[in-house]
Amino acid sequence: MTSTRFVGIDIPKATFDVAFSAESRAVYSNDPAGFTRFRQAWADDDHVVMEATGTYFLKLATFLSAQDISTEAKWRNLMLAKI
Repeated sequence: MTSTRFVGIDIPKATFDVAFSAESRAVYSNDPAGFTRFRQAWADDDHVVMEATGTYFLKLATFLSAQDISTEAKWRNLMLAKI
């Protein structure tokens, strides 16, 4: 029996910090090379949870979606302006 591992991601501007578990963490560049390195550390039953702050998460979210990787992104700091 396999179990889902929830992988937490925090995405500042130039990098993204990944917590595979309390003991296993990594930092990758927020670009195609970093996405590829992250994909190599990926297990098929993993599920990504990331904070969607600003637009920094969009490139990684697009990459993960193209790889058919399950993700959840919580929108934060999203404001609607009345025009």
